[in-house]
Amino acid sequence: MIDFTVRDQGRGVPEDKLEQIFERFEQVDSSDGREMGGSGLGLSISRSIVERHGGRIWAESPYGSGATFHFTLPEVIPTPESPQSPEPAAAEDPAPGNVAGHPSAE
Repeated sequence: MIDFTVRDQGRGVPEDKLEQIFERFEQVDSSDGREMGGSGLGLSISRSIVERHGGRIWAESPYGSGATFHFTLPEVIPTPESPQSPEPAAAEDPAPGNVAGHPSAE
C-alpha cells in the first residue's frame, strides 16, 4: 500500500466526530457551512473514491491543533504481461466548416 498524509492547521475535529465527518453533508459544526462555505460532501466523496480503489481513509486530530488525514491506496506495479492502452483511433476530419454527425454536414 502507498500511504498519503495531508495536514491542516484548522481548529481540529473532536474525537467523537472523526468518523462522522466522512458522512454525506456532515461538518464539524453546523455553522461551518454558513461561515466557511462548503456542503459537507468533500470527505464523503474522497472516502468513496479511495474505497473504490481498494484503499482506506481516516482522520486524526487533537482538537484545537488541526487535523491529519491519511489514506492508503494499493500499489500497482505494471508487468510485461499487462495489456497496454490501445492507441486512439485516428478520427476522420470532416470537411472544413462541417461537424461530423451534424445534419448540415450531410
